[in-house]
Amino acid sequence: TVSFTKKQKSIGNEILLQMGITKNDKLVSIYTRDSKLLEKKFKKRDWSYHNYRDTNINAYLKAIKYLIQEGYTVVRIGSEYSKSLEFINDKYIEYNLSEYKSSFMDLYLPYVSSFIIGCKSGPEGLALLFNTPILITDLTALMEIALGKNDLFIQKKLVDLKGNIVPFKELISDEKYYEHDGNKMKSLYKMTYLNNTEDEILDATIEMHNKMTDNFSLGLTQIDLLNRYHDEFCNKNKWTSLPAPISISWLEKNYDLYL
Repeated sequence: TVSFTKKQKSIGNEILLQMGITKNDKLVSIYTRDSKLLEKKFKKRDWSYHNYRDTNINAYLKAIKYLIQEGYTVVRIGSEYSKSLEFINDKYIEYNLSEYKSSFMDLYLPYVSSFIIGCKSGPEGLALLFNTPILITDLTALMEIALGKNDLFIQKKLVDLKGNIVPFKELISDEKYYEHDGNKMKSLYKMTYLNNTEDEILDATIEMHNKMTDNFSLGLTQIDLLNRYHDEFCNKNKWTSLPAPISISWLEKNYDLYL
């Protein structure tokens, strides 16, 4: 893992104070992906094939309110081109749209966070770099998983053109579905991704908080379900057979997608 020097930490903590964040505050960094960054930065290229990865900050509102209730300060990181969440609270800070945004603080905030919540995008790499636990929501392609030992993830569901949910177990053994192009998924295989709901994100956030505060343990039935998930689903993955830290609350409600 990567750390900061004493001087760098002093600079970062001073900026946090200017943002109203003290050394005693527990931070959670949160971010969502949208298409605006690539559209603004690289205007000559069509990035629409990446839009299937997009998420909506409004879907995270219940999770944000829960975290504030549990004593966290929630800091939104990410693109300066994102839309604002219309939510006002002293413990919610849209750093990404603030005067405090800088390349240095883009790194420092994930470093000092208790954990991070977001999709498979740039800040997810920082979680690995700093060994900061991350809850990945709206995960998409079959070859994408969370990698840290304290991480969790939930996935976007796939739906056909009639709106029917397509179980992942029907796709996992065929590499043609290991597709990073959302336009091809729709044109070739007639499937699109369905974003996680507010309640799905909230449930996973509660589980992540409990895990980080040592208030989490698995029952025997849950352990058996996770073992079946790894043995009967993950081992069919053509890209990696790593044990995937899937959210147990998500798996319990969506086991028929996998088993």
